[in-house]
Parts: sequence; structure tokens; C-alpha cells
Amino acid sequence: MTIEVQPIRERDLANLRRISIETFGATFGPYNAEVDLQQHYQRAYNVDQLRRELLNPESQFFFAKIDNEIAGYLKINVGMHNLNRWERKFWKWNGFMYDRLFNAEA
Repeated sequence: MTIEVQPIRERDLANLRRISIETFGATFGPYNAEVDLQQHYQRAYNVDQLRRELLNPESQFFFAKIDNEIAGYLKINVGMHNLNRWERKFWKWNGFMYDRLFNAEA
């Protein structure tokens, strides 16, 4: 098994959108109405929004790959722009989102 971490580029937006929706839905879907999930996907994971986040110099995105398949992603935010007023003195990472397909094997 080969595991690698790769920076996400603008050309990877479709895959970032797909894995974002899949992992969010798997995590929060059971606790939310479908209409609410769809609204969140439209707002948070539309291509223009993801592009803005990806091109923000205070954010970094990475894919985790297992045997060259995307297993999840990591978004790291630094700097004042990405932090709320309680977090401004600290570095923050947004979490590692992984595809549950790989959960049992990781």
C-alpha cells in the first residue's frame, strides 16, 4: 500500500468538490435534512467558492492518496483572514476529511 500527501491545485477542483461533498454528507448527513445538506453544498462547495479558498494564500489544501486514489483531504488555514475573533492568536487547521471507504483500511 502506497500512501502519499499531495498539494491540491486549481485543476483538482472537481475532485476537491466531490470528496468534500462525500465526506461532509457521510459525517453530517444522518443528522440533517437533505434540503439543508443541499443548501450547504451549494454554498460551501460550489466551484467558485472552492477556487477562492484554494487560491487564498492563507489556506493550503492537500489530498491524501492511498494507492493513487483520493482517500481524503486536509485544509490548513493560517493568518488573520481565516480565523474568528477567538482564534486570532492561534494557528488553526480545519481537519482531515477522509472517505469512509478507506477508514477500515487506514
